[in-house]
Amino acid sequence: MSNKKLGILFVSKNNYPLFDIWMDRVDTEGYLILSIDEDSSPENKEIGKKICNKHGIHYMDREVKGLQNNLQSACNFFKQKGVERFIWFQHDCFPQTPQFFSKFDQLIQTGKLDEFGTIGFHINHEGWQMMSRSPLQDPKKDLWVRFQTPTPLPQEYMKPHSIESPAWMCASISIKQYEEHITPTSEYQFFHAWDDIAFQFLYKNIHNLCIPEFKFSHEQIVKKEFNLPIKSVNPDKREFYYGRFDHHQVWESRWGFNWDKSITFNEVKDHYKDTLIYEFGNHNMYKGPLKTFDI
Repeated sequence: MSNKKLGILFVSKNNYPLFDIWMDRVDTEGYLILSIDEDSSPENKEIGKKICNKHGIHYMDREVKGLQNNLQSACNFFKQKGVERFIWFQHDCFPQTPQFFSKFDQLIQTGKLDEFGTIGFHINHEGWQMMSRSPLQDPKKDLWVRFQTPTPLPQEYMKPHSIESPAWMCASISIKQYEEHITPTSEYQFFHAWDDIAFQFLYKNIHNLCIPEFKFSHEQIVKKEFNLPIKSVNPDKREFYYGRFDHHQVWESRWGFNWDKSITFNEVKDHYKDTLIYEFGNHNMYKGPLKTFDI
């Protein structure tokens, strides 16, 4: 059994050619890679199997539909390999920190991340430096903790800090934490699945974490070469690539407030007293993070 405690996960749906770009650009340092197919067309499944075989990626058909269930399948797969935590990537998100995987693995093995729920990172996206998603604490309705390049980042945000939800172009999860605290649902097939996981942790007073020293680049333009929709919200073939698109309604039904209107949280906030959800609802992110950590 490998002494590596980190795995790499993709969930793929009719977008396998992007693996060629990703694998050519990224040094995965010998870490185990799993791709779960979420109902690609029969033709694309065959393409996927060939491309995964070419790059040494383990191919798996989904067991239960929806990203949260895919994450549970990944937990089952990786823990048999001695892996404790895995990182999930969108296919157009690339590590920028040299030797990221081994550095992150070393941090995992210190045990300093054991107490956290989801873990996110520092994402460069179209001229913005993104730290997290923030539907509760953003009075400007921007929904992201983000800073425009090349504006220097506020020093407090350069420390590992508590977040509502990771900027999930890539995000990491502990197998133990996921299996102990998360109840997966098929209601989210892609969008808001990570946000819901993060809020399940917050409801149990488990912090989600951003580690800003680890940097990534989100480059949607790479999809253009393969005639894939550059923007995920593009309605053309939305079902073909992402599945159902009623995530805003699902979110409001599950959490009681409108994702795009943080003011609606006031109508239900008393339900969340004594939880981190309530604390974030009363916090202004422009004053700095809710909490920082020495890691």
